Amino acid sequence: MRHHHSSRFFPWAAMLCLMVTACGEGPNSRIDWRAERPENAFAYAAATESGFARLLASASWSPSGWNEQGLLEAVHTRSGLTFVLVPEGKATLGGTDPSEYGLPVREASVEPFLLAKSECTQAAWDSLHGEDDRQFQGAELPIESMTWAQMDSWCAAAGLRLPTEEEWEYACRAGSTGAWSFGNGSSRLGEYAWFFRNSGKELLSPFEDWDKARVEGEWGCRPHAVMGLAPNAFGFHDMHGNLWERCAPAGPGPLD
Repeated sequence: MRHHHSSRFFPWAAMLCLMVTACGEGPNSRIDWRAERPENAFAYAAATESGFARLLASASWSPSGWNEQGLLEAVHTRSGLTFVLVPEGKATLGGTDPSEYGLPVREASVEPFLLAKSECTQAAWDSLHGEDDRQFQGAELPIESMTWAQMDSWCAAAGLRLPTEEEWEYACRAGSTGAWSFGNGSSRLGEYAWFFRNSGKELLSPFEDWDKARVEGEWGCRPHAVMGLAPNAFGFHDMHGNLWERCAPAGPGPLD
């Protein structure tokens, strides 16, 4: 799954995730995504008698209904971010080119989890007094230029954590087996991603190549407000482009 290099000079955005399957026990912790759903999203979650129902009944969450892709959404009350409940599943993740993919090809089974439907906004970050060295200002812009320690402190205050790389890629692919969440060809990239050809002062020709000096200079490329382009098949925005999104470390040890 490709991370487009339009975001090479904005590497510090965080997409926030909370894994909740440990709260459930036995088969009732699984949601039947094809079942007939009641109009009330919380009633449906409660009917599963799962850890998700108990979690969403807490003061930290406010179920908000179903997205256009048919998945349950809930607002995290501390941060104000909207999360999507990602269904469990199996997928082929990773790739053969280490310059494009973080992990090798492997088959993975992923448990259900909640993931923010967009990059963490500056408004959400500021609501919990996060510290940073942001280069751009805007409530709906993604937060950027944080250290690991600053990010770890904010997540602790919010009661959230970063997704693992496996969780992130599974949510990004949303069932796709191609190089992008929308398939293999890059001709539609501008519909889903802010990158160097469409994030600057003017739309660049498809024949323009990446040029770091021009990206940071005359082209005026910059991050854009979250959720401004099309979502993937799970309802997540900006999974390609805009800013890089940090994932949790693969193993124990300090965040560095």
